[in-house]
Amino acid sequence: MQLMLCCCSLWLIIVHGSVGNRTCSDHCREYRKEHKCDPSKGECIHGCNRGRWGLSCSKSCSNNCRNETCNQQTGSCMGCKNGKTGRTCSIDCPRGCQDNICAIKDQKCENGCKTGYCGERCATPCFHVSVGLITGAALGCVLVLVVVLVLIWVVLRRSWRQHDPPQYSVVMTSPCTYQNGRI
Repeated sequence: MQLMLCCCSLWLIIVHGSVGNRTCSDHCREYRKEHKCDPSKGECIHGCNRGRWGLSCSKSCSNNCRNETCNQQTGSCMGCKNGKTGRTCSIDCPRGCQDNICAIKDQKCENGCKTGYCGERCATPCFHVSVGLITGAALGCVLVLVVVLVLIWVVLRRSWRQHDPPQYSVVMTSPCTYQNGRI
């Protein structure tokens, strides 16, 4: 009869979630309508619902964990929301990361750097020089030089015209005619 009472007692513990003086957490994951926690320890058998961790699922994952998921034993985030990094996604990504996405372990920018930032973690401001920029600057300088030379040529030409004496042609026409050395 004592064995029967023990079995009935265990059935009550499993079905109703009571373990001695403890209660199973509402955050334990249920699997196929089976019991959710170990009656002897009060630990969740099938893991935790999303957003929880620990043996009894009593701890919350960081709000910065992507999809509210973290490791059931350690609480480490499985991924971070954009802009966050670190084990619990509590560290901001470097401000120079493209799309504000960086790796959890080493804070390196996963999509490269935004324009104006350099380095592994895109934390160093820098100036990027491209071939197009160099070509544009060179063409601009050549154009300015050509314009200056044309202006100098125009000014000098006008100056030369003003200082040259006028060119006169002397045409002698005479109504008189010479004949034998006389007019």
